[in-house]
Amino acid sequence: MKKLLSILIVHCALSIVNLVRADVVVLQSGQTMQGEIVMQNDEVILLRDAGGHRYQFLQSEVQSIQADSVLSSAPVSTSDTQHSKVSLRLDVAGGALFVPSYNTGGFFSADLAIGTRNLANRRIFLGGSIGYQFTNSSVATPMAHQSINHFIPLMAVVSVPLMDGKHAPEIGAGIGYGFAVKSPQKGGMMAQLDLSWRYQYSASSALLLGVRARFQQAKVDYTEVIDEKEYNSPQGRCFVSVGVHLSLLF
Repeated sequence: MKKLLSILIVHCALSIVNLVRADVVVLQSGQTMQGEIVMQNDEVILLRDAGGHRYQFLQSEVQSIQADSVLSSAPVSTSDTQHSKVSLRLDVAGGALFVPSYNTGGFFSADLAIGTRNLANRRIFLGGSIGYQFTNSSVATPMAHQSINHFIPLMAVVSVPLMDGKHAPEIGAGIGYGFAVKSPQKGGMMAQLDLSWRYQYSASSALLLGVRARFQQAKVDYTEVIDEKEYNSPQGRCFVSVGVHLSLLF
C-alpha cells in the first residue's frame, strides 16, 4: 500500500512539474497546445502533452512558440525560414490578348519578384517585380500582318490567401509601369489581377496556379489601309491579356 501511494505521489509530482515547465504552441488559427517539444526542424514540430499523446504541426501552421528554457539548452522558436523577411517568387503566364477596336492575339510573360512572404504573421506576399512580356497579334485588314510588341514591366505586387491551410484560394494584384522595348513605341501604366489556388508544400515554399488578367497602356504603330495602301501612325492603345499563370514561391 505504501509502495502504491509512493508511486502515485511521484506520478502526480511529475505531472505538476511537466505542467509548470510546458512549452506552448500557438497555431495560426489561435488555438494553443501545451506540452513538451520533442522534435523540431524547418518543416514540422512534434509536441507531447502531459498525457503522453503526440501532435505534429507544420511550421506553416504555427504562429509562435513559448518555450520553457529549462527543457532545452537553447531557446525554441519558430523556423527561421518561416519568418524569413526575404523571399523570391517566379511567375510565368500565357493566354489571349485583346486590343479593343484594333486586333487580337496571344501573349507570354515571365516575372521575378522579391519581397516578404510573411507579412503581419500571415502568408501575405508583398514585394516588387521585374519581368518580360511578349505579345503577338494579327491586324484584320485587307493587307493583314502581325504586330509584335515587347515590354519590360516593373510592378509592386501583393498576394493574400483567403484562408489558412495547406490548400487555400488566394487573390493577388499588381500595379506599375511597362516599358516598351522597341522604339518608337512607348509603354505606359500597367496593372494585373490574379485569382489562384495555393498549395503550401513546405514551410518555406508554395505553388500557385490560377488565372491572370493584365492591363497595359502603350503607344504603338497603328496601320490603316486607304486605297489599298498602308499608312502607319502612333496611337495609344490598351493591351488586355487574360490567361493562366503558374507561380513558385521560395
